[in-house]
Amino acid sequence: MTPQKMTASFLNELKTGDTKPLFSLLNRIVEDLENKADPEIIEVEMVDLAYQVIEKFQLLEAAMNKYVIDSNDKLEGNILTDLYERQTNIFDN
Repeated sequence: MTPQKMTASFLNELKTGDTKPLFSLLNRIVEDLENKADPEIIEVEMVDLAYQVIEKFQLLEAAMNKYVIDSNDKLEGNILTDLYERQTNIFDN
């Protein structure tokens, strides 16, 4: 399986898999810790790290989407170019 296909599968699994409850739970944890009146140092660190994870994951997802879209565009371009070259070669002979 190509990296592009694996990336597309990963993104598809993100959208259809059981990841939504996981991120929903993480958001609830962060929200509860943010609303805590006197958080401990570890709780502040957890909130900070959770935000970093969420942000990095969103950046990764965006980059993966771009990668899949760009690779599909290149593939379609190659197919069209190949067809054009074949047509040209047929008429040149």
